[in-house]
Amino acid sequence: MSKRLIFLKNILSSWFMNLSVKKKLFFIYILGIFLPLFLSGIYFTNKLINTAKIQEKTHLLNSVDAIKDSFDKALEPITLVSHAIMADTAVYKFILVDYNEQKNYFQVHSDYLRPTLEKYVAGFSSIGTILVYVDNPTIGVSAGYISLNNVNRNSIWYSKLNTNKKDSIVIKYTETDLRTSMVLADTCSYFRYMTNQSVPNSNEIILRMDIQISKLEALVENLPLRGFINLSDSFGNSIVSWDSGNISPNDTSLTKIVKKIDFANGMTLEFNISADVPSISESFSLKNYIFVTFLSILATLVFILILSFSVTSRIHMLSTHIRKVEKGDYTPININMDAKDEIGILIKDFNLMTERINILINQVYKAELEHNELRLTQKQAELETLLSQINPHFLNNVLESIRMRSLIKDEFETADIILKLSRIFRRMLLWDRDLIPLEEELNFTKEYLDIQKYRFDDKLEFSINENFTPKKWYIPRITLQVLVENACIHGIEKLKSCGVINIVAEELDDILNLVVEDNGLGFNTTNLTYGIGLSNLKQRLELYYKSRGSMNIDSSETNGTKVTIKIPKGQFYG
Repeated sequence: MSKRLIFLKNILSSWFMNLSVKKKLFFIYILGIFLPLFLSGIYFTNKLINTAKIQEKTHLLNSVDAIKDSFDKALEPITLVSHAIMADTAVYKFILVDYNEQKNYFQVHSDYLRPTLEKYVAGFSSIGTILVYVDNPTIGVSAGYISLNNVNRNSIWYSKLNTNKKDSIVIKYTETDLRTSMVLADTCSYFRYMTNQSVPNSNEIILRMDIQISKLEALVENLPLRGFINLSDSFGNSIVSWDSGNISPNDTSLTKIVKKIDFANGMTLEFNISADVPSISESFSLKNYIFVTFLSILATLVFILILSFSVTSRIHMLSTHIRKVEKGDYTPININMDAKDEIGILIKDFNLMTERINILINQVYKAELEHNELRLTQKQAELETLLSQINPHFLNNVLESIRMRSLIKDEFETADIILKLSRIFRRMLLWDRDLIPLEEELNFTKEYLDIQKYRFDDKLEFSINENFTPKKWYIPRITLQVLVENACIHGIEKLKSCGVINIVAEELDDILNLVVEDNGLGFNTTNLTYGIGLSNLKQRLELYYKSRGSMNIDSSETNGTKVTIKIPKGQFYG
């Protein structure tokens, strides 16, 4: 076994040993019992569902093919009749003759032309009416034969047929020729140009055969299917449609199939269907299996939890009392039941041990511990006495003495600076609250700048511009003082010319805008790192205002430094 495998084995073994008993029982149940049964069940269930889906799809395709065949058979006589009429050369000869006298045409029509069409209409129930349009005005309008006029040439069927004169078309349209019917109704007809090599001619002859839609509708009645079926003509117009009812077109259980009808060019039969009865794949799905499996393992899981609780609860109780022993509490474990298993025996031994330790401690060590604790208390009191002698107010008293002597000597400027220094020192010592009014922060900053101006003399000028509602805004303590101090030390101190510090505190709607700007020596902000003061200020702003507050630093080596702080309204007030 390689070193890597040995190392991995040791890691897994250590990890498993560190697990609680409750988790070990749970892992045994999950990995040893539940997971193998669950995965094998999913495998065989999925195989069964996939097999059922294949069988159901095959059955559905067979049903679709059967329906298509029934439509093909219903429309097949129209194709056969059209071929028979087109092959009859006598028809061409009679309808292409110019009849000077109507009686001659009526004689031919009565003896041959009309009987030729009527025998086909009578022989096939799917054929409604047969009409032959002829570019011959002498035949007029007679049963089965009609002259081609401008109304026909302007109709939709004529324009569709002329796009490809060699193909036949089926189209559902509204009849516009009143010679064929007194009612302009929807009609579904089969059209094709009639040609015969035995009878050459330049006249247009168009064969029209009306389809009995009721015969087609009967083909899709009482189908053992669910969904939608639509028979459309060569141009997408619906001829026959079937809807089983209460089914959405977006139902995922429906299968979409498109079949081309052999009868005419472009005629299609569209299916969006499924079996009438629920499929095996729907009634026996993976979700159902998972749900049943969950219910079946629930009882076992409850039993595992009860068993785990009977073990882990007492182990936890024993662990808790052991930690109490570490803190000096030797209270025995009080349990109502007298358990005789291994954990029960361990608890009894623990109680006996704590009882003996408690007696030993009370007799030997407790007195010594009390003595040592008393000595430690005495030393702590001595230390606190020494520390109390070093009182920060001592420095305030010294500064006050220096100020008074300066006043006596008429050194008023020095006395004023010492007073301001004393106030600043007292304010730093008495940090009773972190959020203070903006006015107080500005006063403190002004005193600090007065001290710096005393230090730099004519080398420093400053201004404070205020535009805000008093007693409205509270900001973190020494926010401005940190920025001013950085401006003096890092920007103004090394400047040879006069340094200027401008402070702006303005209220813009619900935002307080604080700006500290100086003309001192700037720095490159590309790799900016915050010092202790700025880092502390940035953390405090993030603590109070989260992402609603901001601090932006804009600096260059020639134009000085500008720090802008934005504080939102309505979150922290004094």
